[in-house]
Amino acid sequence: MVYIFGGISLDIIASKKCFDLGTSNPLKFSIRVGGVGFNILNHLEYNHNIFISAIGNDAFGQLVVEKVRRQNFNIAIHNINTDLNLEDILKKNDKKLDKINYNDNKDSQSNETQIYEDQPFFKVFRNNFDNNICLIKNDKYQTSIYSAFMEGGNCLVAAADFEIIEKTLTFDIIHPILEKVDSKDICVIDSNLDPEECEKIILFLNSKGCKIFFETISLQKTLRVANILKNIFFTAPDVIEFNALLEGYSNIEQMIRDRNIQYILKTDGENGSILYGLDLKEPIHFKPPEELDVYDTTGAGDFLLSKIIEAFLMSRKIEESINYASEKVVEYLKELNR
Repeated sequence: MVYIFGGISLDIIASKKCFDLGTSNPLKFSIRVGGVGFNILNHLEYNHNIFISAIGNDAFGQLVVEKVRRQNFNIAIHNINTDLNLEDILKKNDKKLDKINYNDNKDSQSNETQIYEDQPFFKVFRNNFDNNICLIKNDKYQTSIYSAFMEGGNCLVAAADFEIIEKTLTFDIIHPILEKVDSKDICVIDSNLDPEECEKIILFLNSKGCKIFFETISLQKTLRVANILKNIFFTAPDVIEFNALLEGYSNIEQMIRDRNIQYILKTDGENGSILYGLDLKEPIHFKPPEELDVYDTTGAGDFLLSKIIEAFLMSRKIEESINYASEKVVEYLKELNR
């Protein structure tokens, strides 16, 4: 099983080869569901997944659910502001579930999403469903929004509001789900979570013996988690995020030993990437992907991590996994910029 703890958002993206600053630029906005956690789930071609995130009780949250329901996901929604807590929902023996018209037929061609509100979702998810999403609805905060202006394939400027993820995906709230994890599972965490809560979650998952993949997301969020990013299996920061993690250390080898990071992949766009690891005698350099004429690279880092996880689940070695993921990223960018 792959457990993904992270952000889901409504993404509003403006893309152009060259913006005219100081004036209005006529263009079409792309409005889609994003967020690091959701992007990883969406790109992961593996059937046994549970994605845990949060939405607000607002129009943005409704739009997120409406867009996601058109894809082949099963969604369980729990309103944290009701009397029942998440543990109650997990343990609850609700006979109403028998009345829900869901499809147990694996051979069915229907891609209609099933949505369950305040149902015992682990009971729901035992019905041979794939690609499961648990959305914790929190009335106190608005659904996450991410807005970016992409110029010539690079992010000119972006703004993000993921406060609901920080306030909702806390150790105490998601503890009943964490209890389900075992040593054979993979857990993915993104740095939209509150750093202190993230540290508690990582420590608990370490006790379970599972492999943890961590997504640093951005420089600002990397700086927030820099002191607690320890005892993980894999992370793939870009060169700016990498340098932030390296601050205070004389070299990368000292850093990964001190932090007990099994593998860290420094990504640097057109310059390729470098893999460092506790069991590697020397760093492994990866050639950059073929040169592409793109204007939108949104989600490419999330896509890369999802494909590395995917290859790892195929029992490929780490070097093979990165080569596989890099080739897939090229296909992703070509499709995104058609």
